[in-house]
Amino acid sequence: VLENPENSGINLSEKAYFFADLQGKEEGILGLVFKVSDAQKMEDLILEGEGEIEEIKGISYLTGADQFTIAWKGDRGFMGTLLNRNQGDLKTAVLAIFDNKSNISSNSEATKALGESGDINYYFTTDALTKVFNSELAMAEVFVGANYLNDNHLWGSTSFENGEIKSLSYANLSKDLNSDLKLIFADGSETDFSRYIPKENLIMSMTGKLNVPGINQLLKDKNLNGLLNVQLNSVGLSADDIAKAIDGDMVLAVNKLDDNKEPSVLFAIKIGDRKKLNEILGKGEALGVLEKQGDDIYNFGGFGSPEGQVIIKDKLLIFSNNMDLLETLKDGKLAKSESIDKDTYTEINGVLGAYVNYETIMEYNYDQGGQQFGYGNMKEAITTFNWGKSTSIVTMKDDSKNALELIIESINQQYLDAKKQEAEWEKRWEEMETEELESQGLEYETVEEETIEM
Repeated sequence: VLENPENSGINLSEKAYFFADLQGKEEGILGLVFKVSDAQKMEDLILEGEGEIEEIKGISYLTGADQFTIAWKGDRGFMGTLLNRNQGDLKTAVLAIFDNKSNISSNSEATKALGESGDINYYFTTDALTKVFNSELAMAEVFVGANYLNDNHLWGSTSFENGEIKSLSYANLSKDLNSDLKLIFADGSETDFSRYIPKENLIMSMTGKLNVPGINQLLKDKNLNGLLNVQLNSVGLSADDIAKAIDGDMVLAVNKLDDNKEPSVLFAIKIGDRKKLNEILGKGEALGVLEKQGDDIYNFGGFGSPEGQVIIKDKLLIFSNNMDLLETLKDGKLAKSESIDKDTYTEINGVLGAYVNYETIMEYNYDQGGQQFGYGNMKEAITTFNWGKSTSIVTMKDDSKNALELIIESINQQYLDAKKQEAEWEKRWEEMETEELESQGLEYETVEEETIEM
């Protein structure tokens, strides 16, 4: 099919629709609906494999392939898996797919979403998950109730353009889930962290605002704060103390260092009540987690935690393992020329947003595997999550070609490079074996692999 896709009988110029209709953990349908261009070519290709083709009410369908089937009628085709279906149920299932009585055409939200412009469109609802995971939800009611998974609707689209991948996503969440999420996240950071994020060798940056008082309240509502308070009370603190000490505006930045070892990490969060924060810092000193080095400067580490330094500056609590960066921040902010572009930072500042630099990621020696996912031709990505609507733009290195073409090229190149390296290793291994045998007066022979039919 990959070598000669036109011989598949599938109309590749028309849209195809993947769907999952789950009735339980092991019952339902996973499939792809597509347009048929040549039914005879499709039948010929199917008959090259295992199974037979039967017909019922004008519908041709594959039998004898366990739970998998391919079926078509006129220019409509279906390919997929019928979960927990034996061959006796296959006729009923195939008829149901083509009867036009049960489909999403009556769902105006779904039909609108799937009809939007885009190379990939999707619509997803969580209602069926309450049926699939009913027993698990009953056990986890304290964390995730069934009311969380009912009436959630997610939809969006992705377009592959020259030099860019643009994605839009929308969410209409249930009242309870939406309410609890807003107890975890606020509407975006009110603090401008751009002058704290180094531009050079930036791998990624993430910013947003945690609703710390809301998280504390959520733990109380779920009766989960008891265990946390037991631990905190043992050192003279409480969850309420932390909720008062921290405002919630936060940023995370990860940069590649020149030695190509552990990356530089910076995490900063806005302070709420400074008096409460001082109490927490004092407890940290008593536990040996913090070691005071001067006014508002603490060494941090121990108990398996990352080592670095904590400073307090501009009403911010700043942690980093990069001492050179912290020395600069102690004296002030980074220069504009040294920090992330202000427009980029503003763009990612939503409920939660992130910037990713794929070029820097690819520079890491240990991350060569990234190219097999298409990273090799990607430049950077900006993703912003907001209530109701989220956006993502991936910029490619080459703006003269379609982004999907560039991704496939990158994946293909990674495959060819891997095969070349494998051949080089095999050649080197044979040379080493030959040298070893010759030193013993023997001759190296290549043994052909024998295929044994079972």
